[in-house]
Amino acid sequence: MRHLSLGLLASVALLAAPLSHANPTKPAHSAHVTTAPKAGTLLSSSILAAPLSLPEAGSAFRITYTATNGVTGHDTVPVTGEVIFPNGPTPKGGWPIVAWAHGTVGLNDSCAPSLNAHSKRDTTYLTAWLNRGFAIVATDYQGLGSPGMHPYLNTRAEAYSVLDAVRASLSPALRTFKTKF
Repeated sequence: MRHLSLGLLASVALLAAPLSHANPTKPAHSAHVTTAPKAGTLLSSSILAAPLSLPEAGSAFRITYTATNGVTGHDTVPVTGEVIFPNGPTPKGGWPIVAWAHGTVGLNDSCAPSLNAHSKRDTTYLTAWLNRGFAIVATDYQGLGSPGMHPYLNTRAEAYSVLDAVRASLSPALRTFKTKF
């Protein structure tokens, strides 16, 4: 029994040693590190499939952007979300924005709102905002629909995800989107 305990302890020590020194935010070879894009940088956008958009929407996009890591409070992480525009020409001065911070939808990446059709309830009020001339910017939140663990109910992570989604939506890559602030 004593040899089994020592063997088990040695195995745990060998496994724990590399983990205790690992720092996932700092690569081992810092000479080749490039600066990460600042928070709110649009990394990519694609047309949101019609069943995932809203019936009365103009153009709609699924976006990937950088957000401040809400768990650590520094560095950035990729986050996904959606930007939905009203129908019609962009008004002079641009569309005003509603930043939609959705409620609980699940913890798995497949639960991300930008990957699913909106519920009847959500469709009702989101469409009301569109019909009043607001563009909707909606985050999926850090780790929900993007790499990493979703820090459920972490208000700092949620806040950065919402704020940086709005910043990303201002990217020139989304040419039809101009906002009033």
